[in-house]
Amino acid sequence: EKGQLHKSSQPNASYIRKKYYHQFAKLYRYFYNSDYRKVVFYDETKKRVMWICAPILLTVGTLGNILSGCVVMRRKTRKLTIAIYLLVLAACDTLLLFVGLMNEWLKIRYDIFMNAESEFGCKLWAFLAHFLRQYTSWVIVAMTTERFIGVCFPHKLKAWVSRLKVCVFLSVMGVIFVSINAHFFQTFALDFGNVPLSSGKAVKGYKCDIKSGYSNFYFRAWSWTDLVLQSFLPSSVLIIMNIVIATQIKKSKKMVRHSNSGSSVGSLNLILFLVTFMFIVTTLPINILKAVESFPKKLVVEKYMHQQMLKMILLNISYINHSCNFFLYCLSGSQFRNELKAMCKFLKWNVRILPFGGMGDNGSVQSQSSSKYTESTQVQSNSDTTAQM
Repeated sequence: EKGQLHKSSQPNASYIRKKYYHQFAKLYRYFYNSDYRKVVFYDETKKRVMWICAPILLTVGTLGNILSGCVVMRRKTRKLTIAIYLLVLAACDTLLLFVGLMNEWLKIRYDIFMNAESEFGCKLWAFLAHFLRQYTSWVIVAMTTERFIGVCFPHKLKAWVSRLKVCVFLSVMGVIFVSINAHFFQTFALDFGNVPLSSGKAVKGYKCDIKSGYSNFYFRAWSWTDLVLQSFLPSSVLIIMNIVIATQIKKSKKMVRHSNSGSSVGSLNLILFLVTFMFIVTTLPINILKAVESFPKKLVVEKYMHQQMLKMILLNISYINHSCNFFLYCLSGSQFRNELKAMCKFLKWNVRILPFGGMGDNGSVQSQSSSKYTESTQVQSNSDTTAQM
């Protein structure tokens, strides 16, 4: 009986082939098919790039944008028109990191599709992913336009630019881009079919995709419209305006040097130059690659994988534009650094005096300490310039 049990427990060759067919086929393709080895290598490399870069960009970008918003909302800076642009830019950049980058990271890392949870969520994701990229691009253009007016038409700056006019202009621009991208609530929907997983397999499920009847519109007409609105047109406008601003500053260098707000104006110009440079350098390459991909052509496996690998790297680089503005402000804006230091001192002082706030009579220690800090900040604020960042 033992011999028979042992004999029956041994699987035969057909059983092994059925059970381990996929493993054998995968190993055969890997060792005897060079194209398959390349596909596996590039696919794993793409995953590693996203696994490493996405959490860093999400963490650094979110914290940096929150700090930027806190600094520009301080009493000394929130009255400036530039603060409105920076606050809107920080909010849109943070939202875009979660809508775009987090969705890609969860999809590749954990096979979680945020945009396929519901029909409305799919439509909203498609709308926000395109609207935020276009809107942030033109917020930078609007901010540079104000600086262009201040440099080329300084006597008309107060008449043409005010906080109310900036809010109205940004609102109107937002309505325009909402109208342009409203078609996503009609053209995108959940589609039931094969959903590719990060392991290379495919399962049946729902995915957020363009409706079949709108494929030609999306891939032929809209793809180029989106590239022009998102990157090509704003980049061209920014390059032209910054060249004019730099030329005008060079001509009026002596006047700016002798003015009371020369250092603040120069600091603001440097901020805009760096923000514009970072926007063009980080976003233009990925959009050029998308434009090249729109032309149909046959590619061998190796070139196709090279292209997909390059696309993944450039995609992560494009999200640097939405994560690094805080560091650009700190690097180039002296007034921004001063406000950040004052905010940190204020928070440090409050944290230090909070444990002792209840020890004195009616919080006397806390009130005395806070009054001393208020006096010191008032003395420092009187010595600083209040013109611009």
